[in-house]
Amino acid sequence: MFVVYCPTHGSDVMLGIRRVRGGANVRGLIVLELECHDGTRILHVTGRKVDAARAA
Repeated sequence: MFVVYCPTHGSDVMLGIRRVRGGANVRGLIVLELECHDGTRILHVTGRKVDAARAA
């Protein structure tokens, strides 16, 4: 499960694995394309580099 912000809803939503539309490992980042229940496409970025940037 992924908790992501959906701009159409204006709040966080919980999406399951079936909502994953694509994924890539880009320069040490994991980028997932998710589709909200209302059809909005959301990019979810995670990985060590994101964690390091958030901590700085």
